[in-house]
Amino acid sequence: MTKGTIIFRVIISVLLGLCIVCTALFSVLFVAYLEEKVVQEEYGIFVAGVPITLDNRKDILGDGTVSYSASKNLLTFENATIEYFDSVVYSKIDIKIELIGENKFIMSGDTVPVLYAGDYVTTNDIAIFGDGSLTVEYKSGVADALGIFGDEIRIESDITITLPDCTNICNGIYSEGNLTISKGATVTINNGKALYSTAVKASNNINIETGATLNVTNPGATELCRGMNVGGALVVWENATLNVNVDDQSAKNSECIRVYGFMGVKGNANVTVSSKKAHAIECHGAMDLADGATVSATTEGQGVDLFCYGAIVNHGATVNGEVEALGEVHNK
Repeated sequence: MTKGTIIFRVIISVLLGLCIVCTALFSVLFVAYLEEKVVQEEYGIFVAGVPITLDNRKDILGDGTVSYSASKNLLTFENATIEYFDSVVYSKIDIKIELIGENKFIMSGDTVPVLYAGDYVTTNDIAIFGDGSLTVEYKSGVADALGIFGDEIRIESDITITLPDCTNICNGIYSEGNLTISKGATVTINNGKALYSTAVKASNNINIETGATLNVTNPGATELCRGMNVGGALVVWENATLNVNVDDQSAKNSECIRVYGFMGVKGNANVTVSSKKAHAIECHGAMDLADGATVSATTEGQGVDLFCYGAIVNHGATVNGEVEALGEVHNK
């Protein structure tokens, strides 16, 4: 074997060794990249566009106002004021939100919900609780505005949603499941004008539980104006309050409160509803009014103050307004 052949073989061996080392290093770096990518997205929750990760979960925005507990699936806001052009909170999974102090979410963009749980194909559950409060706002000049959008939505904290006038669609809360307001919370929806404006919509039931309050205002729309649209039952429980005011004078189609299932008003609950044109309360199922409850419904147009397709059973509630039912009205 010549000296040149030996040198050639040494060079080839060195090059092969370098190739092996480079391949191994590339594999390690690529796996690390994939692992980092998984870590970045493993929780599937974003706050002002920032993905929650193992590294940042204790202080997501770097200012001490937002943190996340993976073991409890609990996202905590403490005196946080967040302005963002997209969804302030976007969760691909069911999410629980704790409020401490006064918090504010401001949407500076367009068309997406301020608080959204889902993956744009299906929706997920949202639970909001804590001794704090939340204010949700949109900046003006948008086509579409939506405050909170999810499947099962439970609210146990004071929340105020104020939406501007829109050129297309304006919705305060949209639940594809049940909407429940409980633990004495006060939820206020100040909807904006739009072509299609619905302050509160639930595909299933709405429960305003004992001591809770829901205030709804819709100042109008040109095509469809709705205060509350309930796909299932609406129940206002003991000592709860429901106030709905809709200015539907200019709308081609309108609803103040429309309930497709049963409507119940329990003892000492107070329901006050007013519209300009539509039935103030329109119930497609039966209606049960408990002793001690007060229901005040008024419409300025040709609609009926309180209209029910089924029977109305009044156990001693105070009813202020014209009542009409296709079923019988039973006063017990």
